[in-house]
Amino acid sequence: DFFAGDLTKDGAWHDLDLSGIIPAGTKRVMLRVQIIALATIGVMKVKTKGNAQDVNVDIASMETNGFPENTTLLVVPDADGIIEYWMSNVTYLTVIVTVAGWTV
Repeated sequence: DFFAGDLTKDGAWHDLDLSGIIPAGTKRVMLRVQIIALATIGVMKVKTKGNAQDVNVDIASMETNGFPENTTLLVVPDADGIIEYWMSNVTYLTVIVTVAGWTV
């Protein structure tokens, strides 16, 4: 659903609009994330839009340089189907974020 070019990778939080994929009233979203970074560790975090608590996040972290990390993340979207994501400012070879399911 989303690839490296769709996402900003600068160490700051950004909105990710899932409203075109998930139905209104969705309570929880399951994301499948694959990241491969070049010569460093890549990290992606997701949280509910507007949540100021950086500890209430789900994290995908590529621990071994150049090898794919496949992770399932769970996140609660806001009423408009938007979540927030954060990605470390590194060079990624691959980023694939797929909406794998949701609960209404």
